[in-house]
Order: sequence, then C-alpha cells, then structure tokens
Amino acid sequence: MDETDDLEFEPNRAERRHQAHLERRRLLDYQALRDKGIPYSPSHLWRLGKAGKFPLPIQIAKKNFWIEAEVDACVDAAIAARNARATAA
Repeated sequence: MDETDDLEFEPNRAERRHQAHLERRRLLDYQALRDKGIPYSPSHLWRLGKAGKFPLPIQIAKKNFWIEAEVDACVDAAIAARNARATAA
C-alpha cells in the first residue's frame, strides 16, 4: 500500500490563502446586514459609522456595501464588551 493512500486531500497553501482573502472581501448590501441581525436604518448606520461605532460602507455603482469581516469584527467587539461588563458586575 502506498503512503499517499492514507492522506486526505487538503487544499494547498495558496488555495487556502486565496479562499481566506475571498472571505475577508465578501461584501454585504443593506439587506444582507438585516439578514445578519443588524436592525438599523441606513441613516442610523451612517451615523454610527461616522461616530466610529460601526464600519463605514464602501460605495460601488452608487450602492453601499459593508465588508463582512469588518461587520463581524464590530459584532465580536460588542459581544466582548458585553461579556466584560457582565464579569465586572
């Protein structure tokens, strides 16, 4: 039996890096934000973004998009802040 028979296929390093790059660059439109549980109106999202409390959108073809990784990081930070408050109390 050949040693390679026991190995499972694993994408090479370049393919994994490319996939990670694509995941970091996924764009969310307003509806996708709502689907992720972000309930704010477009104007409130803009105010939050200007205040540094939510990622600002990028504009492509006169339409706003948010970078998913930035939105996820913002949600993760909110969860961490909540957890820190809970343990401090």
